[in-house]
Amino acid sequence: MNYTITSADRQLAFSRWLELSVKLLILNDDNSVFDDLTGIANAGTLNIDSSSSVRRTYSITITPSLTDYNLGTRISGWAGRTCLLRLGVRTPRQEQFTWYNQGIFLITGTNLSYDSSSDNLTINCSDLYVTLDGTINGTLGAYKTVFPAYTEDSDGSVKDDRYNTIRDSLILAISTFGKIRNYLVCDIGEYRGFREHNTDYQQYRINNPRWNCLPYDLEYSSGSSISSVITDMIELYPGYDAAFDENGTFVVQPVPDCYSDPVIMDDSDINEVLISESISSDLSCVRNVCEVWGRTFDTDFYSEKCSSLDGCYNVEIDNYKTSYYTGDIISFRVDKDNTAAQKVNINGLGIVPVCDENTDNPISACACLAGNVYTFRCRRRYDTDTASFVTMLYLLGQWQPHAVNVLTDGSVIEDGYTAPDGTVLDLYSSEYFETVYNCSNVELTIVPDSPFTVQRIGERCAVMSGQEYDNITSDSLALERARYENWKNSRLTDDITITLNTIIPWLKENMKIEYTSRQYNVPSQYITKSVSLDFANGTTTVGMYTFYPLYEDNSESGTYRVLSSYSHARLSRFTHAKLALVKSR
Repeated sequence: MNYTITSADRQLAFSRWLELSVKLLILNDDNSVFDDLTGIANAGTLNIDSSSSVRRTYSITITPSLTDYNLGTRISGWAGRTCLLRLGVRTPRQEQFTWYNQGIFLITGTNLSYDSSSDNLTINCSDLYVTLDGTINGTLGAYKTVFPAYTEDSDGSVKDDRYNTIRDSLILAISTFGKIRNYLVCDIGEYRGFREHNTDYQQYRINNPRWNCLPYDLEYSSGSSISSVITDMIELYPGYDAAFDENGTFVVQPVPDCYSDPVIMDDSDINEVLISESISSDLSCVRNVCEVWGRTFDTDFYSEKCSSLDGCYNVEIDNYKTSYYTGDIISFRVDKDNTAAQKVNINGLGIVPVCDENTDNPISACACLAGNVYTFRCRRRYDTDTASFVTMLYLLGQWQPHAVNVLTDGSVIEDGYTAPDGTVLDLYSSEYFETVYNCSNVELTIVPDSPFTVQRIGERCAVMSGQEYDNITSDSLALERARYENWKNSRLTDDITITLNTIIPWLKENMKIEYTSRQYNVPSQYITKSVSLDFANGTTTVGMYTFYPLYEDNSESGTYRVLSSYSHARLSRFTHAKLALVKSR
């Protein structure tokens, strides 16, 4: 659970004089205390970095208390054990320290030194992710480890309850293979299955029972790391994060949008302890077109023989089986544009409907265009209405999922572009982007106020392919990912770093801060992305990025249309409550 920052915590952290103490609790496998060490932290750093899977690391030099005897002998018994780091803070007027958990770590190195003037112990630690990524442990030993998408019945059919959810598969990976006992794993799946994205999410889950299931088998060879399994699963859909928190719990959750989060620090706190500020802005990183390429389909069966009759593609495939089989990947070149309720009949085995991979609904008219090759996945599923098994073909797309998202202000230049074949098109229209990128799966995101639309700065395209994008198995999923990636890339993010003359023990990543930059002199809200505590100098260095509520409000579909007349600078200062007032006008 997240620690709630109180006014007392803020007052303590920003007191003029602070005394610091460090407590190490060496833990047994059941998290009971095996040994403990308390001392004064006179050097070292504690680092939190939201961009790293190993979220928390520290290296601290401690002067142990006089009651800590035989440290050399005791340290030898710490090998392979985890430790809970707690940071204590108090003012000279306080008798007791206030203690804050900083995480559960694995000790990666120690150094015990003594001279006539000091007796110090230096400890280097990383959080428990090093037990998953192969640094300390975390490799799969079997010849081949498979996380199956579903389990078939004896007749080859698959009921909805036989499909494995991404969440259950992820828990299996971290608990059985990674031996992690404390975890908090959210559902991962299609965004329309979540309350924050869809007011009718419950009905969507009923209509689409596999909204949060593995789309295909995940296979790993001996020597693969558990972290690679985790990465592959959380990247099946965009916007998820996996890391250990300050209590040692492995948390898988959507990347916090921080839209309704409270401000935990503001100018009244920061101005008294500010040492320095630096700002960097890289306009070269801004993109307004995102082109996503998914996995290249490994087709099981292919045919050029297709003829249409009454909304049905009649396909002949040599050496095909005597019946439809779940999991078959079938590709063929269509002879006509599809109808709204398109069917397919392969080798006369029976007419089956064609559905969208992402929604389970029948594909819309002209989803398949004449002369192009399209790929389908065959699947049998249990129909509760008829209490029987039905066979369906799911449209995956062409030979490779392909989608384009464009940030535009909605305007076009009439007859502003001539295609290589001589066709004249309106510049920045849907037809223009479909032609230029050779993609029929194009979406325009219209934000009139954005300074980074294609009309204002020209086309700046980011092409996403390979690695995690190979998890994308359909055009509809590719479009969802293109939308998300363009949301991240189509804004100028000011990276600002401030150094404060105090230790803030409760500060961590993804917290909201309101701060008036000395260079801009405009109050803005920022989200923390890194925190570094320097015990030698008694300082806290915070890395932040600008908070843009215009794009962060995932729960309010179309909010940008209401707020489009407001500038980015003005919106960045708005709180959740203020935005609600703007929306109501």
